[in-house]
Amino acid sequence: MSALQLSLLKANKSRLIGTMGDQRRSVIVDSGASQHIVDAFTLSTKEKRTLRRLTRVYMMNTAGGKVPARWECDMYIHELGITVPAIVLINTPAVISLGMLVELNGLTYKWGPACPPTLTSPDGKSVICQPFHNVPFLTFTYSE
Repeated sequence: MSALQLSLLKANKSRLIGTMGDQRRSVIVDSGASQHIVDAFTLSTKEKRTLRRLTRVYMMNTAGGKVPARWECDMYIHELGITVPAIVLINTPAVISLGMLVELNGLTYKWGPACPPTLTSPDGKSVICQPFHNVPFLTFTYSE
């Protein structure tokens, strides 16, 4: 994260570039992710209001190399009816950690031949993840 981007996050959480109204966000459901991750410049106004500094800096191993994580926010996933803490990075795809969904939120995950990948909540509500090039995605709507 550049000094300018960091200062944007520090100085004025509500004025980040990229204000979004009712938008759709595609999120990778990732079995290899240890954290939920969202791009700083795609945050909704509600998400920006929940920005907070992490208690310590985490070095995240990403496809682009090691990146320091200093901020997180609350990301509401409407289809699942849950709010999750997401690490905020710059220039990153949105990712939800399958392991965290299972372990912390009690969801189950199933993907079999000729069957779409599905997340199921403890109360039995199922949400289909749309595979794109064999990668499961959730696409959900969020608003300001």
